[in-house]
Amino acid sequence: MSEQNPTGGWSAFDEFLPFASEEILLEWRALVRHEPPWNAMPLDDLDGHLPRVLGELLNLAQEVDQATRRHGMIVGSRAHGAFRRQQRCPADSIRSEFVRLGLAIQNSLQRAGFRNRLSDDVFSCLEPDLNLARLAAARGFDTGLSDERSSRPPS
Repeated sequence: MSEQNPTGGWSAFDEFLPFASEEILLEWRALVRHEPPWNAMPLDDLDGHLPRVLGELLNLAQEVDQATRRHGMIVGSRAHGAFRRQQRCPADSIRSEFVRLGLAIQNSLQRAGFRNRLSDDVFSCLEPDLNLARLAAARGFDTGLSDERSSRPPS
Protein backbone atom coordinates (compact mmCIF):
# COMPACT_ATOMS: atom_id res chain seq x y z
CA MET A 1 0.00 0.00 0.00
CA SER A 2 1.07 3.58 -0.49
CA GLU A 3 1.90 5.77 2.43
CA GLN A 4 -0.83 7.86 3.97
CA ASN A 5 -0.50 11.61 4.05
CA PRO A 6 -0.87 13.52 7.34
CA THR A 7 -4.42 14.64 6.49
CA GLY A 8 -5.56 11.09 5.83
CA GLY A 9 -6.18 9.28 2.58
CA TRP A 10 -3.63 8.04 0.11
CA SER A 11 -0.49 10.03 -0.63
CA ALA A 12 -0.25 8.32 -4.00
CA PHE A 13 -2.82 6.25 -5.85
CA ASP A 14 -0.53 3.75 -7.44
CA GLU A 15 -2.17 0.63 -6.08
CA PHE A 16 -4.59 -1.48 -8.09
CA LEU A 17 -7.80 -2.21 -6.23
CA PRO A 18 -9.25 -5.42 -7.70
CA PHE A 19 -12.82 -4.28 -8.02
CA ALA A 20 -14.58 -1.88 -10.32
CA SER A 21 -16.64 1.17 -9.53
CA GLU A 22 -19.54 -0.47 -11.37
CA GLU A 23 -19.48 -3.35 -8.87
CA ILE A 24 -19.64 -0.84 -6.03
CA LEU A 25 -22.53 1.00 -7.68
CA LEU A 26 -24.43 -2.27 -8.14
CA GLU A 27 -23.92 -3.03 -4.45
CA TRP A 28 -25.00 0.51 -3.50
CA ARG A 29 -28.15 0.19 -5.61
CA ALA A 30 -29.00 -3.07 -3.86
CA LEU A 31 -28.60 -1.35 -0.48
CA VAL A 32 -30.87 1.60 -1.32
CA ARG A 33 -33.39 0.33 -3.87
CA HIS A 34 -36.15 -0.43 -1.35
CA GLU A 35 -35.68 2.71 0.74
CA PRO A 36 -37.08 6.18 0.26
CA PRO A 37 -36.25 8.41 -1.51
CA TRP A 38 -34.35 6.07 -3.86
CA ASN A 39 -37.21 3.60 -4.29
CA ALA A 40 -39.31 6.34 -5.92
CA MET A 41 -36.62 7.59 -8.33
CA PRO A 42 -36.50 6.80 -12.02
CA LEU A 43 -33.62 4.40 -12.63
CA ASP A 44 -31.73 6.92 -14.75
CA ASP A 45 -31.74 9.39 -11.80
CA LEU A 46 -30.83 6.89 -9.12
CA ASP A 47 -27.04 7.19 -9.27
CA GLY A 48 -26.98 10.96 -9.67
CA HIS A 49 -23.32 11.99 -9.82
CA LEU A 50 -22.07 9.04 -7.72
CA PRO A 51 -20.26 7.38 -10.65
CA ARG A 52 -18.12 10.51 -11.07
CA VAL A 53 -17.53 10.81 -7.31
CA LEU A 54 -16.58 7.15 -7.06
CA GLY A 55 -14.28 7.40 -10.07
CA GLU A 56 -12.39 10.25 -8.42
CA LEU A 57 -12.39 8.52 -5.03
CA LEU A 58 -10.85 5.38 -6.53
CA ASN A 59 -8.69 7.43 -8.92
CA LEU A 60 -9.81 5.51 -11.97
CA ALA A 61 -7.95 7.94 -14.25
CA GLN A 62 -4.68 6.97 -12.49
CA GLU A 63 -2.84 9.89 -13.99
CA VAL A 64 -3.90 12.90 -11.97
CA ASP A 65 -2.17 14.33 -8.94
CA GLN A 66 -3.75 14.23 -5.49
CA ALA A 67 -5.00 17.84 -5.51
CA THR A 68 -6.61 17.49 -8.94
CA ARG A 69 -8.22 14.18 -8.02
CA ARG A 70 -9.56 15.52 -4.73
CA HIS A 71 -10.84 18.69 -6.43
CA GLY A 72 -12.69 16.61 -9.04
CA MET A 73 -14.21 14.53 -6.27
CA ILE A 74 -15.39 17.64 -4.41
CA VAL A 75 -16.86 19.22 -7.54
CA GLY A 76 -18.63 15.96 -8.43
CA SER A 77 -19.91 15.62 -4.87
CA ARG A 78 -21.30 19.16 -4.83
CA ALA A 79 -23.01 18.49 -8.14
CA HIS A 80 -24.46 15.31 -6.64
CA GLY A 81 -25.83 17.18 -3.62
CA ALA A 82 -27.31 19.93 -5.80
CA PHE A 83 -28.92 17.24 -7.99
CA ARG A 84 -30.48 15.57 -4.95
CA ARG A 85 -31.84 18.95 -3.85
CA GLN A 86 -33.41 19.41 -7.31
CA GLN A 87 -35.00 16.00 -6.86
CA ARG A 88 -36.46 17.24 -3.56
CA CYS A 89 -34.80 14.53 -1.54
CA PRO A 90 -34.71 15.03 2.23
CA ALA A 91 -31.47 16.57 3.51
CA ASP A 92 -30.57 13.50 5.56
CA SER A 93 -30.60 11.34 2.42
CA ILE A 94 -27.12 12.66 1.54
CA ARG A 95 -25.61 11.25 4.72
CA SER A 96 -27.55 8.01 4.31
CA GLU A 97 -26.43 7.41 0.76
CA PHE A 98 -22.76 8.05 1.58
CA VAL A 99 -22.97 5.69 4.56
CA ARG A 100 -24.37 3.07 2.19
CA LEU A 101 -21.69 3.89 -0.37
CA GLY A 102 -19.11 3.13 2.31
CA LEU A 103 -20.85 -0.17 3.03
CA ALA A 104 -20.90 -0.96 -0.69
CA ILE A 105 -17.14 -0.32 -0.87
CA GLN A 106 -16.52 -2.57 2.14
CA ASN A 107 -18.72 -5.33 0.70
CA SER A 108 -16.91 -5.08 -2.64
CA LEU A 109 -13.55 -5.36 -0.87
CA GLN A 110 -14.76 -8.51 0.88
CA ARG A 111 -15.97 -10.04 -2.40
CA ALA A 112 -12.65 -9.15 -4.05
CA GLY A 113 -10.84 -11.31 -1.51
CA PHE A 114 -9.83 -8.71 1.06
CA ARG A 115 -10.51 -10.23 4.45
CA ASN A 116 -11.21 -8.61 7.79
CA ARG A 117 -8.18 -6.56 8.83
CA LEU A 118 -6.90 -5.98 5.28
CA SER A 119 -10.35 -4.85 4.15
CA ASP A 120 -10.54 -2.51 7.14
CA ASP A 121 -7.07 -1.13 6.36
CA VAL A 122 -7.90 -0.44 2.71
CA PHE A 123 -11.23 1.14 3.62
CA SER A 124 -9.59 3.31 6.29
CA CYS A 125 -7.39 4.78 3.54
CA LEU A 126 -10.45 5.67 1.47
CA GLU A 127 -12.62 6.83 4.38
CA PRO A 128 -11.21 10.37 4.83
CA ASP A 129 -11.92 11.21 1.20
CA LEU A 130 -15.32 9.50 1.38
CA ASN A 131 -16.16 11.76 4.33
CA LEU A 132 -14.88 14.78 2.39
CA ALA A 133 -17.13 13.79 -0.51
CA ARG A 134 -20.12 13.47 1.84
CA LEU A 135 -19.48 16.92 3.29
CA ALA A 136 -19.13 18.42 -0.20
CA ALA A 137 -22.39 16.75 -1.28
CA ALA A 138 -24.13 18.15 1.80
CA ARG A 139 -22.77 21.60 0.92
CA GLY A 140 -24.05 21.24 -2.65
CA PHE A 141 -27.43 20.17 -1.26
CA ASP A 142 -27.58 23.08 1.20
CA THR A 143 -26.62 25.73 -1.34
CA GLY A 144 -28.17 24.19 -4.43
CA LEU A 145 -24.94 25.04 -6.23
CA SER A 146 -22.84 22.43 -7.93
CA ASP A 147 -19.71 24.59 -8.26
CA GLU A 148 -19.23 23.17 -11.77
CA ARG A 149 -18.01 26.54 -12.99
CA SER A 150 -14.78 26.06 -11.04
CA SER A 151 -12.61 23.93 -13.28
CA ARG A 152 -9.25 24.49 -11.59
CA PRO A 153 -8.21 22.87 -8.34
CA PRO A 154 -7.36 25.30 -5.56
CA SER A 155 -3.64 26.08 -5.12
